Amino acid sequence: MDKENAIGNINTELEEIERMNEINQETNDIYRYTNTGALLSILCC
Repeated sequence: MDKENAIGNINTELEEIERMNEINQETNDIYRYTNTGALLSILCC
């Protein structure tokens, strides 16, 4: 039973890490678009 609980806890933590990674990737995309827009606005003016 303890082994099953440990495996369940690990799986839960892995799911949380996956969600955090997805959020981090979305944040990185936002920064990338923001930085690209800022660079274009500097170059085009």
